[in-house]
Amino acid sequence: MLQAAILSLRSAPTEVRKQVRQTIRAKLAPEFTKQMAERAADSNQARLSSAVLVRGARIAASDQNIRMSTAGSVRALSGGLVPNALGKGVEFGAHAARETTYRRRSVKGKTHSVTRNTTAQMPKRRQRGWAFFPTVNDLTPRFAALWSQTAIRTVYEAFEGRR
Repeated sequence: MLQAAILSLRSAPTEVRKQVRQTIRAKLAPEFTKQMAERAADSNQARLSSAVLVRGARIAASDQNIRMSTAGSVRALSGGLVPNALGKGVEFGAHAARETTYRRRSVKGKTHSVTRNTTAQMPKRRQRGWAFFPTVNDLTPRFAALWSQTAIRTVYEAFEGRR
């Protein structure tokens, strides 16, 4: 069915292809954002996940595919975190208790060691992801079916003269 939809869109007029892309984006974007928000709220770091992953959730529809993405912004958030740089850590987490030790000099001139936990702000490691990848895994079959149905219906209506 997907192959038939792709082939029918290749021969369709430009305005029909444009309408398919707009319709798909309008229908899929709210569902994708809603699912991302629900999964981000269930994760360990709900505020961090929603700020980085949910705000950056985007859908791009073309004549042949649907692309879902998140954490693509290179603009820093209010705390200085850049979603593009740390989106992977927020989605997949970090290994527990990764510590860094370094030496520093105190105000009085004495040196001492300082140990910092550099992964304290990240959720625990999860290979299949916390929000984005589970959402994409669940929604892909539904989105593929909706995309093919919309494409075929729009092309059919265009040839019938309804659009």
